[in-house]
Amino acid sequence: MTMKYVVDTHALIWFLEGNARLGVNARAILADAASELVLPAIALVAAV
Repeated sequence: MTMKYVVDTHALIWFLEGNARLGVNARAILADAASELVLPAIALVAAV
């Protein structure tokens, strides 16, 4: 069963930067191509 995950701004930025502050579980979820990610529009706005 595929899980859905809502990505917040910090997790997205830290993942893209390779920042060590991102937890091991979050990093694994974001890196897994089978994870179904939901990215709220506000997270994109906050990332700018």
